Amino acid sequence: MKNTIQIFLAAMLLVFNLSAFAQDSDKHEEKEKKKKPHAHSYVEISGGVSVPVGRFTQTNYSDAKSGFAGIGPVFAVSGVKYIGHSNFGIGGTLSYAYYRMTGLGNIAKGYQQTWLVDSTNVRGTSYKSIHALIGPYYSIPLGIATIDFHALAGVNAMWSPEVDVLLEDGGISQTYDYKYNITNGSFPGNQFSFWQQSSFSAVVAAQVGVGLRISPVKHFAIAARVDYFYSRPVFDINWVNANPNAYPGERYFTSYTQAFNGINASLGLDYVFGK
Repeated sequence: MKNTIQIFLAAMLLVFNLSAFAQDSDKHEEKEKKKKPHAHSYVEISGGVSVPVGRFTQTNYSDAKSGFAGIGPVFAVSGVKYIGHSNFGIGGTLSYAYYRMTGLGNIAKGYQQTWLVDSTNVRGTSYKSIHALIGPYYSIPLGIATIDFHALAGVNAMWSPEVDVLLEDGGISQTYDYKYNITNGSFPGNQFSFWQQSSFSAVVAAQVGVGLRISPVKHFAIAARVDYFYSRPVFDINWVNANPNAYPGERYFTSYTQAFNGINASLGLDYVFGK
């Protein structure tokens, strides 16, 4: 009888402990369910394509603000620090992009008509751009996926392309000087009639964008982003061998404002903190 009572008490004690444990587990699960998911800070390296739009990509010889810019690559390093356990954060990006000139045939044809020569050859280099931007981020966590929004502002440093022009008439190239190579201090043997030197400009810039991050494993994520950027660099142009009394057509300008805007589409790899 005594053994039976002991077994009964032990069973009751076990049931009581299991019940208490179950209640604690239920409370813990309810607390976890009540906790809202929040975004985690991260750093990202990315690359993609930058597609110029508007007058930056136009190829009108008579329009000084036509940029003659083609699609180019863009590379960036970004990072976001979220505030507390919220989905709001402060972040920034440092990006580099370049755009080769397109439509140079239009410039050549314009110079040919202006100078009344048999033919014109035009060579152009590339636009180069560096964005340094900072601003607010807002993210929406959805399990292993996160949607990001941002609006950034900062500085755009930009270099305009160099444009070299060679006029030919009656089978004779109208060359006035060798083009000097500043890099190695030599004359490479190329002769041009005149050329427009590259110019530098630094102005205020803005960017807005949206992105999707997928985090299949702990601490890492794959990101896809689309951004729209805008700035208006002002270029002061220097010409070499351009005779003011026989200026090279409608595109002889010493200063102009270039609308620089477009869309970046990129893929990135993230390191996510605290996840």
